[in-house]
Amino acid sequence: MSNEMSGQSLELPLTDEADGPKPRHRFRIVAVAIAAVLLVGAGAGTAIGLSGGSGGNATPAAAVNALLTAAENSDLLGALGAIAPGERAAIEPGLVTLIHQMQRLDVLSAEADPSHVSGVSFRFSGIQTSTQYLEPTIAAVTITHGTMTSGTDIASLPLGSFVTGLTGSLAGKPSSSHTGSASTGRSALVTVNDGGSWYVSLGYTIAADALRSGGGTGAPPSPSLAVVPTGASTPQGAVSNFLDSLAALNLSGMFADFAPGEMGALQSYAPMFLGKANAELSRVRASLSLKISVPTMSTQPLGSMTLVKVSKLVLQETAHGTTITINGHCTTETSFGHSTTTCNGAGASRSILKLLPANIQSILQRMSHSRPNEGIATVEENGKWYISPVATLLQTVNAVVGELQPSDLALISSYAKDPAAAKQELEKIALAILNAEHSSVI
Repeated sequence: MSNEMSGQSLELPLTDEADGPKPRHRFRIVAVAIAAVLLVGAGAGTAIGLSGGSGGNATPAAAVNALLTAAENSDLLGALGAIAPGERAAIEPGLVTLIHQMQRLDVLSAEADPSHVSGVSFRFSGIQTSTQYLEPTIAAVTITHGTMTSGTDIASLPLGSFVTGLTGSLAGKPSSSHTGSASTGRSALVTVNDGGSWYVSLGYTIAADALRSGGGTGAPPSPSLAVVPTGASTPQGAVSNFLDSLAALNLSGMFADFAPGEMGALQSYAPMFLGKANAELSRVRASLSLKISVPTMSTQPLGSMTLVKVSKLVLQETAHGTTITINGHCTTETSFGHSTTTCNGAGASRSILKLLPANIQSILQRMSHSRPNEGIATVEENGKWYISPVATLLQTVNAVVGELQPSDLALISSYAKDPAAAKQELEKIALAILNAEHSSVI
């Protein structure tokens, strides 16, 4: 990377270039930043070495420098080290686990090195930036000059035998490369100051870029208007608070239950849309009442977080004199003193299962008796517990994927080779499901 990425040359006055990139290129660097975090690999040395310290970056531009350098080195943890700590904590454990799951299932090769992913490359040259402070602790870094070269070498991608079995040998597949302007135009990478160091924030970048694309500055509303995180004294309390806010259709309450380190951008920009959203929800609340109850909850460690497992959830909805209660597999409808309960029993499930080929039946039967390690991820910040939406999503994906075996994918993929047969099977299953909806009325 060019030396122009370091030193005072990074801190230029914010200017709009008359010869800025065409609209189709405006989001290129934002996409690269997110791709570097989500797709590239793992390992943490380079970005920290260039940041001027082991705890972060001295300036907003240095944080962008660290992110682009990590992308050049195909280094995921280097990229994660350049983003806001709360966002990194939500992404990193689940993403690394998912990479290992993909290796176990032979989607990625066992030789795939998460510290340097082969087959994908980024190169930046002549990069110059300018910085605009949206608030004292939030700054938008615009790339004003430079070029970016991205390349893909398909034959070198770290794909496992499952993928190569579907696509055939990758040897001899052509590589590709593209060089273009790295200028972000009106777009920017937004950085935040956390504990005295600067980091790129994915949340603030997405929010500010959406505003800038409409001609705005990208700055959030006054901090005095932001949703104030409330949290709870226990992980279970955080989940209960969120469910109470959900039942009350209280968006502000739900946002206040999210981890501020991870979802601070949502809490900051929420005043821009909460007024209109609450007006719509108030009309719904006038005719609809919801109650959500959780009889039991349990917890288990999830790295530095705590996973809250909900064994059973009861949902009650009342509208226009009719109450519908969903309790497990059964739904009860009560209207004018008369109640009807419908349950989707095991018999209906077995009938549907019999329509499937024997090898698929065995997979579903095994998974139906398994207990995926699903739950709601919670994190402690400043003595309070909050929900982590991103960690929850990644944990759910890993829990489901963790139940699969390499042989399962091989069996399932066989249907991709015969779409007509697969379509017939799906049609039979869909018809059986429709018939099963009325198979057990109490």
